Order: sequence, then C-alpha cells, then structure tokens
Amino acid sequence: MSSHALAKGDVVLVDVPYLDATQNVRRPALVVSDSTQMLDVIIAGITSRIRSPLPPTHYVLDRQHPDWNICGLRMPSSVRCDRLFTVEPASIQRVLGSLSMATLAEIDARLKRALRIA
Repeated sequence: MSSHALAKGDVVLVDVPYLDATQNVRRPALVVSDSTQMLDVIIAGITSRIRSPLPPTHYVLDRQHPDWNICGLRMPSSVRCDRLFTVEPASIQRVLGSLSMATLAEIDARLKRALRIA
C-alpha cells in the first residue's frame, strides 16, 4: 500500500479471508475505526448487491449520492454495517477514496444499530 495513513471514512481495497480462510478475496471495504489508536483496522464490508428492502444496517452509495465522485467505487454499492472485520493494515491493498463527515454520521448511526448501541 502507499504511504497514505489510513483514516476513518477511507474506502479501501482489502484482502479478506474467504470460506475456510485458506484463501483471500479482494473486496472493497470502509474503514470504520480510528486507525491511529489501534494496531489493526476495523472495516465494514461493501457489496454491489443492494438488497430490497434495504436492511436498516446497510447504507447505499450510488451515482446520485453526494459522495459518489470521491468514494472511488465503480458500481452502486451498499456499506454493510452488520459485516465487520478486523484486519492488519498490510492486508489493505490501496485506498480507493473516502466519504464525507455527513455520510460517516449516517453510517455511524447504522453501526450503532448493528451493534445495538443506544
């Protein structure tokens, strides 16, 4: 990865364990932790499969979203706040883009719902 310091709100490409953890698959994800305070990074998975009806723990980023031009995604996608991973920074291949503070506030609300935090 480049020398870019990871920050909460970065949209990244990361190698995550797949199936029996003997292989990895490269997927987009959102950094949801403050990586300056931790050795590992907490990420939320991003998928291009947008469910209907949309679960309350998912957040859609599509071409109409104000952050579309800065998020770095190629396809309309959903941030899955119910699919969290802890990864080593070395597994992050590159930063694709980032999200605004307003969008992160919306995502934080979904994270709280997923984690059942009032």
